[in-house]
Amino acid sequence: IKFRPDQVYQYLQTHQNNYRLDEALKQCQDCEIADASAYLLERLGDISGSLKLMLESLDERLRNFKLALQSNFGSMRSRTRNVSVYIQQNESLVKEVNRIKQILSAVLDLCERNKNDHLTLDNESGPLLWFHVLDKLVGTKPQLGVSLDSKDNV
Repeated sequence: IKFRPDQVYQYLQTHQNNYRLDEALKQCQDCEIADASAYLLERLGDISGSLKLMLESLDERLRNFKLALQSNFGSMRSRTRNVSVYIQQNESLVKEVNRIKQILSAVLDLCERNKNDHLTLDNESGPLLWFHVLDKLVGTKPQLGVSLDSKDNV
């Protein structure tokens, strides 16, 4: 867990019967591995807690990405017209993007697995899990401070 935290979620998914849920959850929480902790919360029946943890983790990763972008790039609008090229050329930003993709993948997996069976954060029907995720993603644009409509930033 401590040496490869980015692979714990995948391991838990592929080895579902090789560990005790409560013990694995405690270890993942102690090591602050959000996607694996959320997966285990889901397996223990806490779908709302799982989604909440993943969305909080997504917020944190987006903040980290914005900070990394600002510290490595300063004012991106004044230095380049192609943000995606700059990100691809910067290793720390690529890592942050991969972390965001990892948590997004875990969030989408949760929604897919529970689309018809469980209650959401507001005790509504399962398909509304998707709306919590969509709401979070729509709110991402102002959080990052990037104009996604501008052709200069593509």
